[in-house]
Amino acid sequence: MSQNRHVLRCAAILLPFALAACGGGSGGGGATGPLTPESFETPEFNANPGLDLVGAQFAFAEGATGDGVIVAVVDTGIDTTHPDLQANISADSTDIVVPGFPITDDFGHGTFVAGIIAATKNDVGMHGVAFGATILAIRADEIMGSGGFLISDVAAGIAYATSHMASVVNLSLGGPSPAGAAFEQTLIDAMNAGAIIVAATGNASLPEPDWPAAYAGDAAVNASGQMLAVGAVNSDGITIASFSNHCGAAMDFCLVAPGVDIFSTIPTYSTIDFPTSTNYGIGSGTSFAAPHVSGAAALLIQLWPTLLPAEVVDILLTTATDLGALGVDAIYGHGLLNLSNAVAPLGTLEVPLTALADGDGVVLDGTALSLGPAFGDALANSSLLG
Repeated sequence: MSQNRHVLRCAAILLPFALAACGGGSGGGGATGPLTPESFETPEFNANPGLDLVGAQFAFAEGATGDGVIVAVVDTGIDTTHPDLQANISADSTDIVVPGFPITDDFGHGTFVAGIIAATKNDVGMHGVAFGATILAIRADEIMGSGGFLISDVAAGIAYATSHMASVVNLSLGGPSPAGAAFEQTLIDAMNAGAIIVAATGNASLPEPDWPAAYAGDAAVNASGQMLAVGAVNSDGITIASFSNHCGAAMDFCLVAPGVDIFSTIPTYSTIDFPTSTNYGIGSGTSFAAPHVSGAAALLIQLWPTLLPAEVVDILLTTATDLGALGVDAIYGHGLLNLSNAVAPLGTLEVPLTALADGDGVVLDGTALSLGPAFGDALANSSLLG
């Protein structure tokens, strides 16, 4: 495909919405009192209903914040002065098309996506899924305010992200055709470098995802199992959004996340899409479902830094809430992102019956302890083994 066409585009509906501040949050990325899921359900948390739909509060209660994890947002730039973003923006953020050019977000899309991932938990407005993560904003749009991208520029953005230690690369953009061998190799190289790639399925109500999300179902490109396609569900958390492309052939590496009436950050200075001066807006699109998953990946990476990228992806897929047809299906893939399940222990604790770690075992609840006569009744009234 020619590199001179706008083959990749942002696709989302954004509406201005004024909310200067919400009181009652816990502030500073932590919660006062016991770390329970409920203690994180502040007005700031509730501003974006997507957080509750994916059970983010359960991950927060386990200490997950995304701290120390770099998430690259290859998009239209970012508002570096936004009060909910500026603390979490990497100094390495750049305009990949014109190096040295301001990463100012004239379109608003990149700022909105970044807020869903990592808006700060500061009692103001809203906060992101991984509110302690670092956003590496990579501006890659070809024409200011157009929302269009050249494939070569997106590829350069992905390469820049991985060379600057991004653990997750969010691609809330896409087009109807494969992006070519050079782009495919860029994806492969990024995953070989340890990055997880998260891409939106697109907003054309089609049975197959747009590219690059469709590469999640390409066995050659996604051989490492580190790429995810993400569709959007309605605010009920159950029904596929009317605009969302389905998982299709990428269903084995696809899931869905909230993508309708999402509340997030918008540029305070924009006059193109947001004629009023506001800090926040409401938007719908798979562009805004994907960053929920990118933020979730950042949380798991921070909680368990020894996990391989493919293991993080596998946890997100296997713990998703099944929707639609039983099991993995072509509409919802593995189902709805579920952080409550993702941070919960998996499997059953067993006592081994052999000297081998993978040998036979018996469930702990089915065991008993028998002591010899020398112990008498010393443990008879003890609750230690209850």
